[in-house]
Amino acid sequence: MSLVTPTISKKNLITTGQRHRSGKPVAIKAHQAARHHHMHRVVTDVARPTPNANSFNNGAQIKYFLEKDTLRTMTSVVLRFQIRMDDFDGTVVPTPYWFDRIEIHIRRNGEEVARYYNDILMMMLTSVSQEQSDNWAQLCGYDADTYLTSGVAQVAGSTKYYYLPMPAAVFEDMNLDFSTIDSDLEIRLHPNDSGILHSLVSVGANPQLVELAGVFTEEKPDSVSDNAHRMFLNKHVPVHHYLDSQLYTIIGQTMNPNNNYEFDLDQFDHHSACLVLAIRPTGYSNNDNTSQAFQSLGDGTIDMLGVSGESLYGAGRPIQAEYLKDIVVSSQSNTTYFSKVNKYVLSFGDLQMAFHGQINGVNKFDGSKGRLSVTTPSTWVGGSYEVSIYSLYFRTISQNGSDLSVKDL
Repeated sequence: MSLVTPTISKKNLITTGQRHRSGKPVAIKAHQAARHHHMHRVVTDVARPTPNANSFNNGAQIKYFLEKDTLRTMTSVVLRFQIRMDDFDGTVVPTPYWFDRIEIHIRRNGEEVARYYNDILMMMLTSVSQEQSDNWAQLCGYDADTYLTSGVAQVAGSTKYYYLPMPAAVFEDMNLDFSTIDSDLEIRLHPNDSGILHSLVSVGANPQLVELAGVFTEEKPDSVSDNAHRMFLNKHVPVHHYLDSQLYTIIGQTMNPNNNYEFDLDQFDHHSACLVLAIRPTGYSNNDNTSQAFQSLGDGTIDMLGVSGESLYGAGRPIQAEYLKDIVVSSQSNTTYFSKVNKYVLSFGDLQMAFHGQINGVNKFDGSKGRLSVTTPSTWVGGSYEVSIYSLYFRTISQNGSDLSVKDL
């Protein structure tokens, strides 16, 4: 049974250059003419030496290298952590929140390719289909319905694999062949200071990192395709667009009901696909699960203001926060994530396309004194909050021969 109806007429035949034994030229349907002889395969690469077993207890930085001598053209990268739970049962938070941030660097010169914070890593998981997000839930330690900590305990003395997919925008369709470049890529993982456990339900548990590995989907070409690819690289400079992230944090912001607050955006100077607003209680941590306690703005409003205070995003009137989250942004998502989690996204174009490095709408921040305007609802609980404002912005990575270079769009 055909699952996809070809859009090309069955009568649209082309010659193959071959001849039938009868002597007549062989013709084939145009949409079946292109044949690719590379093989897709899944490769697991275990990190050597093994990282510090107590990395998630003492906050020691973890490094993983994408080595040019062992990898070819990759289409996805997933990090796999083998955790042994010592002493008592323990419940882990979602794997993106195991880390404060993850950085990707060109190892030869230390140049930073991308930096992703835990909130963004979790959000980018939703760029996949709802079915795939649900399938990731158990492997990544989150509840498929709420996207929060699953609450499933790992039994003391057992070992278990947990996974962290790296953002698709960096590697997807990049055509970056690691066997042709002059440097490895280095992934630096900065563990969260509050550990990886929901400690209130994991008293006495001691998670140990037994093993770190990369799981890659890559293309292994035949010799003809490989030679053609290398000839192409000799004659061209492949350029790939992707999303990077920048964070601006306001710590200890007092916020009360029915009040307007304006936050400066002059630290941003790039082509942004969207802004992401997350508000949590000051001093949040994984220990009491408040790292995911995003505050609801409900009937409050959000807008982006220009240097003269003019409304830019709302074109004169601020947007009701609940409508922005549940309708505007959710309509651009393949999952229910944005309707379930109180992150507020001001998207300047097609969000799904942006997640995959496609540019279809941006806002050019130029370091001028723009502001993000937030009005709290009457139901807001007054107190001290940490306000996180992320900008997801476009960058490009190019490969000139064996040399990699990175720049903003």
